[in-house]
Amino acid sequence: MLLAAVAAAAMLALGACAPPATAPATDAAGALAGHTWGLTESTVPALSAGAIDPARYNIEFADGIFDAQVDCNRVSGTYAWSNDGAVTITPGPSTLAACPEGSLAGDYLAALQAATAFEVTDGRLVLTNGDGTLTFE
Repeated sequence: MLLAAVAAAAMLALGACAPPATAPATDAAGALAGHTWGLTESTVPALSAGAIDPARYNIEFADGIFDAQVDCNRVSGTYAWSNDGAVTITPGPSTLAACPEGSLAGDYLAALQAATAFEVTDGRLVLTNGDGTLTFE
């Protein structure tokens, strides 16, 4: 009986030291995954003129792969985040539809690819590159 009690206490102590089954919500991947982030504003000069439609310019992240709506095209690729706020976004395959005149597709994709930092605060994702910021909700 005493041996069973000691074994049970040891199991409880070991269980208390085990890592959590899921990553904490504060880590980069947990804060970004499972949400379509629509672009709502930008300070990047090429994107800051005129209204931006979040349905035409958005991005989703999951397991190292991103999928983005880039005006009339879809682009996928890879991304890497770190919990210190660094980001690398590398575009890959894309559809090749001809977008209408005035499209921001090329500038949006270039701004995503140039992103070097990110922050998620109050339900907003902000990507920063050398030209400015992209804000998503």
